[in-house]
Amino acid sequence: MVGAASEALFEAAEEAAAGRSVIKPAERRRWIETQIEPRLKALETPPTAICCWTTAQLAKGIKEAERRLRDVVDLPLMLERDLRRHELFRRGDANRPGVRGVSLDRGAVESGLRRSALSLELVAFPLIHNDVLSGSSPVQWHGTEPMPLGLLYQQPYLREAVERCLSDKPIGRRLRVAARWFSEAHYANGSDDAALALGVCLDALLGGERALPGSAMGDRAALLTRDPSERRATRKSYLEFYGIRSSVAHGGRSGKLNGDALSAAFALANAMAWRLLDFENVFAPESDAQVDELFDDLRMGIVEWQVGD
Repeated sequence: MVGAASEALFEAAEEAAAGRSVIKPAERRRWIETQIEPRLKALETPPTAICCWTTAQLAKGIKEAERRLRDVVDLPLMLERDLRRHELFRRGDANRPGVRGVSLDRGAVESGLRRSALSLELVAFPLIHNDVLSGSSPVQWHGTEPMPLGLLYQQPYLREAVERCLSDKPIGRRLRVAARWFSEAHYANGSDDAALALGVCLDALLGGERALPGSAMGDRAALLTRDPSERRATRKSYLEFYGIRSSVAHGGRSGKLNGDALSAAFALANAMAWRLLDFENVFAPESDAQVDELFDDLRMGIVEWQVGD
């Protein structure tokens, strides 16, 4: 459950608990007073928080929660149609949201910001509750620029798409994997690392139960495009990037790997993600085998996109 970090979020989690453990009122009030209220005084954007139940405890529980956090962070990053409007630029790993370390000198950062409320954005204290240890709050380091997750999820089209991706159906599963690698590419420090991560992202979106050659993957990218007049250009775009990604993967560096090529690849991944959601909406595959079969049927003309679907 994700929302503004407040009592209302804890109350909503308590309503959804269905017998599972919940944070006691005194513990959550103390956490809000020490971790949230100072941020509300210092920052323009209210903090967003996630509540979830894990099967593991303590450090392993944090890892499990981080995986769920990554889903709700990575999916809107991949599916948002205008990242620049939200100032989500590709600036390397230093500002990646989530439970992780910063790439800056922590000692220098802490010393420089010791008297500033901005230091609150460099460290987080997750609130953990279980039957053995109540109110545990370990220290976790974060980046220097908060992600506007709340603003992203205020967009109904994006929230609805993410909710669909969180299902256990085959399209939802591959979209979550693809979003993880899209995020890796977005926060990569090097263009070669970004190209490799985007390649895996597209593999997750377009791949099958067995490995497919680049030409077959290009065909799938084209087949996801409703308008037949646009399919040749889509296939060409995929194969151009596939050549760049292959050069990097085999230890080289393509002369075509520049900012424009990467931007085109990010745009292609975003388009393929939305078209895959469209594919699910129209054809509703229930297994990975059915996904493969539908791509074959589209290729052979057994099934077709219909105008107005």
